[in-house]
Amino acid sequence: SPPPSPPPSPPLPPCLVSYAPSSNHDDGVACSVPLADRNVALNGGSRPLTNASGGAATHPERAVDFAATGTWYESEAADGGQWIDADLGDVYRVVDIFARWTEEAYAPTGVRLSYGRRDAAVTSIDDPGYVTRVVLGATGAGADAAGLDVGSGDPIVESTSPDPVAHSWRAPAPGPNDAGYDPSAPFAGAGVDARTVRVEALATAAGGSRRVRIADLKVYGYKSGELPPSPPPAQLSPPPPPPPPPPP
Repeated sequence: SPPPSPPPSPPLPPCLVSYAPSSNHDDGVACSVPLADRNVALNGGSRPLTNASGGAATHPERAVDFAATGTWYESEAADGGQWIDADLGDVYRVVDIFARWTEEAYAPTGVRLSYGRRDAAVTSIDDPGYVTRVVLGATGAGADAAGLDVGSGDPIVESTSPDPVAHSWRAPAPGPNDAGYDPSAPFAGAGVDARTVRVEALATAAGGSRRVRIADLKVYGYKSGELPPSPPPAQLSPPPPPPPPPPP
């Protein structure tokens, strides 16, 4: 009789985004958690935790109000330096950030993305050292002088389709020799441990209002232990035994 069939491979773990192992590699990881369920910028619920360089009058909460269109954060007028912060309410391992501007006229010509790393030694949230800001990447006008604290492997991607204008960052997949690599963790440990996320305009379009508008800010991440570990790789079934020798 034929050998028994090998047991089925274990299911893939839930994951947050269709994650490609590198920027020039297109095949991703199948996911079972809807993308919309993992926007941790929405953890403030009906009162999102936000801040902005222009203060409350610029309504930064409207960038994370469950509405991808129709409402927006509108900055103060400036030639650069406008920013919006999203406080995630806790520390999350962030793997993806997406900022969509309302239209090209209100999109900056240079963008910097950064995150706030929690300092466990500081206990007061009002202390300026409660979080330490780390730059993830920058692109466009002013990017050459912005500096990259994480590394050149963290590109900020600009997209004009299907959205009017959007900028995004995705955590590079760590290799076996990289710090933080953990093959049992979601995405092999990729991501940054962030309490806050900041989107900053480095420069604005010449003429016009010199303001920027974000219609939608999404931050995808998970807490430690929230997602199950990745299953071990499926083991190849052993080859079938050789047929018995023919009778003499």
